[in-house]
Amino acid sequence: MAFPRKLLIAVSVSAALRVPLRRAADEAYRLIEAEDWLDLQDIVRRRPVDAIIIDPAAHGHEHGHEHGHEHGHEHGHTPAPALSRGPSMTDVLDAFPRTPIVIYTSLDTQSARGVVNLVHHGIVDVLLHPFDDGAVRLHEVVAQAMLRRRDAYIPSPLRRAMEGLPPNIVRAFQQAFDRPQAFLSIADVAATAQINPTTLYRSLRRTPIQSPRRVLIAAKLLRGHRYMKEPAYSVGEIATKIGYRDARMFARHTRLALGVKPRQLRVRMSDYAVVDRLAEWMCRPE
Repeated sequence: MAFPRKLLIAVSVSAALRVPLRRAADEAYRLIEAEDWLDLQDIVRRRPVDAIIIDPAAHGHEHGHEHGHEHGHEHGHTPAPALSRGPSMTDVLDAFPRTPIVIYTSLDTQSARGVVNLVHHGIVDVLLHPFDDGAVRLHEVVAQAMLRRRDAYIPSPLRRAMEGLPPNIVRAFQQAFDRPQAFLSIADVAATAQINPTTLYRSLRRTPIQSPRRVLIAAKLLRGHRYMKEPAYSVGEIATKIGYRDARMFARHTRLALGVKPRQLRVRMSDYAVVDRLAEWMCRPE
């Protein structure tokens, strides 16, 4: 089974930057372009986005847009709905504090003010048009942003349990932690490592890990815990983003591995506690 290698990137940039960004994205990224800040917020909530690329000057800088309460009505046949102000750029960023974010913008006064505001939000990964329009620079900066948000690696307690595994299997598990929504079965891990499931199980006998299934669950729950820290997501939305068909299985696995309900992850468990408990559960005998 072949997996898509492209990272899913939500994009909200001005029209002048879209073409160079599409060209630089090449084969490595799949871009989903937002029409405004509200659309960006909806994309990040509903899709398994790996990162966000934004231009502070894309949609009127800080200010939200006026939106109707109803959308998609037939032109000329529906009275104009009451208007409400949509989210601003910082509203969107505050809703997803752990999603990797890259600034892509031009050097002008309006953009400079926006970049300063974003730096105050802790966003320091910046691409400047036209100086950083190439694919190599884009890949470097996106990778840096993902590492800052601590998603693109297997935490040490979990990695220590994998000591002794062949490199191809470790790389397959790395991909499962990077993109948990793409790994739905043990066969997926075996295919990524280019081995058969029997060989995968045999290799795990060299480690304390009880089964590859537990590794996949740990990858999903670790990412799910990150999403639970972002107030914009519901439990059902998180379950979908990390590869579950419904919230019930997410809840079942959370109770099984972590001993709490999904909603309790928002306040009861730190990042370190979740990692340590997942590492212990991954190796605990049946």
